Amino acid sequence: RRRPTASDLTHLIRSVEGARVTVGYIGDVPATAGLVLAFGQRAVLQTPATGTIGRRVSASYALIHQVIEELKAEGVVELDLGGLSTIDAREGVDLFKLGFGGTLAFRVGEWEWASSAVLRLAANSAIAVRGPEVGP
Repeated sequence: RRRPTASDLTHLIRSVEGARVTVGYIGDVPATAGLVLAFGQRAVLQTPATGTIGRRVSASYALIHQVIEELKAEGVVELDLGGLSTIDAREGVDLFKLGFGGTLAFRVGEWEWASSAVLRLAANSAIAVRGPEVGP
Protein backbone atom coordinates (compact mmCIF):
# COMPACT_ATOMS: atom_id res chain seq x y z
CA ARG A 1 0.00 0.00 0.00
CA ARG A 2 1.48 3.34 -1.00
CA ARG A 3 0.99 6.79 0.50
CA PRO A 4 -1.06 9.18 -1.61
CA THR A 5 0.96 11.81 -3.42
CA ALA A 6 0.15 15.50 -3.87
CA SER A 7 -0.91 14.62 -7.41
CA ASP A 8 -3.33 11.98 -6.08
CA LEU A 9 -4.88 14.48 -3.67
CA THR A 10 -5.13 17.17 -6.35
CA HIS A 11 -6.91 14.73 -8.67
CA LEU A 12 -9.30 13.70 -5.90
CA ILE A 13 -10.15 17.29 -4.95
CA ARG A 14 -10.74 18.27 -8.58
CA SER A 15 -13.12 15.33 -8.98
CA VAL A 16 -15.39 16.55 -6.17
CA GLU A 17 -17.88 19.20 -7.29
CA GLY A 18 -17.58 22.32 -5.14
CA ALA A 19 -14.17 21.39 -3.69
CA ARG A 20 -11.02 23.44 -4.04
CA VAL A 21 -7.80 24.14 -2.23
CA THR A 22 -6.90 27.80 -1.82
CA VAL A 23 -3.19 28.41 -1.25
CA GLY A 24 -1.45 31.59 -0.12
CA TYR A 25 2.17 32.06 -1.10
CA ILE A 26 5.02 34.20 0.15
CA GLY A 27 7.10 34.48 -2.97
CA ASP A 28 7.20 30.93 -4.33
CA VAL A 29 6.73 29.29 -0.93
CA PRO A 30 3.28 28.00 0.11
CA ALA A 31 2.53 29.71 3.44
CA THR A 32 -1.10 28.81 4.13
CA ALA A 33 -3.83 26.70 2.56
CA GLY A 34 -7.32 25.41 3.15
CA LEU A 35 -9.71 22.94 1.60
CA VAL A 36 -12.99 24.67 0.78
CA LEU A 37 -16.17 22.67 0.17
CA ALA A 38 -19.03 24.67 -1.35
CA PHE A 39 -22.62 23.44 -1.57
CA GLY A 40 -25.01 25.91 -3.15
CA GLN A 41 -25.01 29.08 -1.04
CA ARG A 42 -23.03 27.53 1.82
CA ALA A 43 -19.39 26.57 2.18
CA VAL A 44 -17.11 25.03 4.78
CA LEU A 45 -13.43 25.78 5.29
CA GLN A 46 -12.09 22.32 6.04
CA THR A 47 -8.56 21.53 7.24
CA PRO A 48 -6.90 24.95 7.01
CA ALA A 49 -3.17 24.92 7.71
CA THR A 50 -0.45 27.54 8.00
CA GLY A 51 3.27 26.82 8.04
CA THR A 52 5.97 28.53 10.07
CA ILE A 53 6.64 31.22 7.46
CA GLY A 54 2.90 31.89 7.20
CA ARG A 55 2.45 32.19 10.96
CA ARG A 56 5.21 34.83 11.09
CA VAL A 57 3.12 37.13 8.88
CA SER A 58 -0.40 35.95 9.89
CA ALA A 59 -1.01 34.60 6.38
CA SER A 60 -4.14 32.75 7.56
CA TYR A 61 -5.99 36.09 7.73
CA ALA A 62 -5.20 36.72 4.07
CA LEU A 63 -6.29 33.17 3.23
CA ILE A 64 -9.71 33.63 4.85
CA HIS A 65 -10.12 37.01 3.16
CA GLN A 66 -9.32 35.46 -0.24
CA VAL A 67 -11.70 32.55 0.35
CA ILE A 68 -14.49 34.94 1.39
CA GLU A 69 -14.01 37.11 -1.70
CA GLU A 70 -13.97 34.09 -4.05
CA LEU A 71 -17.08 32.61 -2.47
CA LYS A 72 -18.97 35.93 -2.53
CA ALA A 73 -18.26 36.23 -6.26
CA GLU A 74 -19.82 32.78 -6.70
CA GLY A 75 -22.97 33.67 -4.75
CA VAL A 76 -22.06 31.83 -1.54
CA VAL A 77 -23.58 33.63 1.46
CA GLU A 78 -22.46 31.44 4.38
CA LEU A 79 -18.95 30.24 5.25
CA ASP A 80 -18.58 27.83 8.16
CA LEU A 81 -15.19 28.16 9.85
CA GLY A 82 -15.91 25.28 12.20
CA GLY A 83 -16.72 25.07 15.87
CA LEU A 84 -15.41 27.00 18.84
CA SER A 85 -13.93 25.71 22.05
CA THR A 86 -16.37 25.14 24.85
CA ILE A 87 -13.70 26.19 27.34
CA ASP A 88 -12.52 29.69 26.39
CA ALA A 89 -13.55 31.27 23.10
CA ARG A 90 -11.43 34.38 23.73
CA GLU A 91 -8.09 32.86 22.83
CA GLY A 92 -6.18 31.37 19.90
CA VAL A 93 -8.13 29.83 17.06
CA ASP A 94 -11.48 30.81 18.56
CA LEU A 95 -10.49 34.49 18.71
CA PHE A 96 -9.25 34.20 15.12
CA LYS A 97 -12.60 32.79 13.93
CA LEU A 98 -14.67 35.31 15.87
CA GLY A 99 -12.56 38.15 14.48
CA PHE A 100 -14.17 37.87 11.04
CA GLY A 101 -17.43 39.30 12.34
CA GLY A 102 -19.71 36.44 11.40
CA THR A 103 -22.73 35.20 13.24
CA LEU A 104 -22.25 32.48 15.82
CA ALA A 105 -24.62 29.61 15.02
CA PHE A 106 -25.43 26.94 17.58
CA ARG A 107 -26.12 23.57 15.99
CA VAL A 108 -26.70 20.13 17.36
CA GLY A 109 -23.67 18.03 16.50
CA GLU A 110 -23.72 14.46 15.28
CA TRP A 111 -22.25 13.15 18.52
CA GLU A 112 -25.15 14.54 20.54
CA TRP A 113 -27.86 12.86 18.51
CA ALA A 114 -26.30 9.72 17.03
CA SER A 115 -24.60 8.11 20.03
CA SER A 116 -27.68 6.38 21.46
CA ALA A 117 -31.21 5.58 20.37
CA VAL A 118 -32.75 7.55 23.26
CA LEU A 119 -30.66 10.67 22.59
CA ARG A 120 -31.26 10.35 18.85
CA LEU A 121 -35.05 10.22 19.37
CA ALA A 122 -35.00 13.18 21.78
CA ALA A 123 -32.70 15.31 19.61
CA ASN A 124 -34.58 14.59 16.40
CA SER A 125 -37.86 15.46 18.10
CA ALA A 126 -36.42 18.74 19.41
CA ILE A 127 -35.01 19.60 15.98
CA ALA A 128 -38.39 18.89 14.37
CA VAL A 129 -40.10 21.30 16.77
CA ARG A 130 -37.42 24.01 17.00
CA GLY A 131 -35.51 23.71 13.73
CA PRO A 132 -31.80 22.84 13.31
CA GLU A 133 -30.34 26.25 14.25
CA VAL A 134 -30.68 28.40 17.34
CA GLY A 135 -28.99 31.67 18.20
CA PRO A 136 -27.18 32.81 21.32
